[in-house]
Amino acid sequence: MDPPLGEDEAAIINGVRDTGHPAVVALTITRPQSSGANTYSSCTGTIVQVNPATKVGYVMTAAHCVRGASTVSVIQGSDRTEAAKIITYAYIDHTVHPQYNGATTSPYDVAMIRVLGVDRTTPVVPILVPDGLRQGQRVTSVGFGRTVRPNVVTDAAANTAKNRIDGSIATLTNTEVGVRYDNNGDICQGDSGGPVLAVVNGKEYAVAVHSYVTGACVGIGYSVRAATYRTFFQGIIDQPAPEQTCEVCRKTVGSGTQVCGEARRACLADEQCNGLRLCLSKCSAQATDAGLLPDAGPIDECRKACSVEFPFGAAPYNTQLSFCSCNACESACAGDTACAAVPACGMTLVAAGTTPTADTCNTCMNGGCCAEQEACGKDGHCYRCARTPETPGCDDDVLYQRLMACKAASCSGECQ
Repeated sequence: MDPPLGEDEAAIINGVRDTGHPAVVALTITRPQSSGANTYSSCTGTIVQVNPATKVGYVMTAAHCVRGASTVSVIQGSDRTEAAKIITYAYIDHTVHPQYNGATTSPYDVAMIRVLGVDRTTPVVPILVPDGLRQGQRVTSVGFGRTVRPNVVTDAAANTAKNRIDGSIATLTNTEVGVRYDNNGDICQGDSGGPVLAVVNGKEYAVAVHSYVTGACVGIGYSVRAATYRTFFQGIIDQPAPEQTCEVCRKTVGSGTQVCGEARRACLADEQCNGLRLCLSKCSAQATDAGLLPDAGPIDECRKACSVEFPFGAAPYNTQLSFCSCNACESACAGDTACAAVPACGMTLVAAGTTPTADTCNTCMNGGCCAEQEACGKDGHCYRCARTPETPGCDDDVLYQRLMACKAASCSGECQ
């Protein structure tokens, strides 16, 4: 039987690297197992529409990609491993066509994923309705799948980049498009859910969804015509947006090019911030592997060691990762326990409980020196000086000196 394309985690056979088509995204699908573990697979999708008012986006893909999935990671970028360059979108839910039965050649192999964090700048490739397709028409396929055929002995699953290939429509029915690709190429595992693109009047449209191939990715690649299922897609697009809870707000601002999504990329591009992030992740992994609670002694020691190794990472880590979404969603998250401990001004001058006047001092600083605290809390060296004044260079740190001047002028009595 011809294999559906998305069952292998491993792009396009005999195609070329694609640094365009930003609306074509990589998908990592998580499926829970009866054992309690998860399995993971990779596919491709296309952002076909966005609603800037609700910040909800719509990603077209194949039904066999997401059937049975518990969650889907949606990743925009030319290579999904380039952490500081990719853009991610928070998953809301997905809908598989109700008549899809799991058969490889099912004409209903379509699905739609809803995501958060889009805006007017989010790239989109719309569905063409009616599509006006004809045999012999030139089209382009884009995907994140295998770059070598399954019968070739190689580490094919290692591909993480987006590729494209041109071809001509060889077969055409009301529900299916068969494309014979140039250079003896084809779509392959991992390209499932990706688009067949056609240019009409100078504009590119999504006309079909990659579904399955013949044999070992040789010959014709088959895709489901998107226009045939416009009613299905529109029904999902017309659904109400999720209620604006604290959780939804935090997911939204942390996605796409929203404020905390941008802050996260800034952290990943910063050696100290990203180093601390990776180090702390290892601590959490060790805790999980050892069956320890997150606040267990050995894990606390691990975290302290990370702070020593990356002394200037705490400030950007806190402001760009830990605190950002709570601060950005202050209204929606009022009273939420997850955000209760986030400092009102980006940092506290005195760690809670370390001195008898800590609470009084911090309350005063929040009222009189909030701007100075926010500026210092974003800067690795200033934050380090605030916590450890003997750090070299504090006397010359402009932000730190401004913070100390404000403290002396506004809170000298409270911060004794």
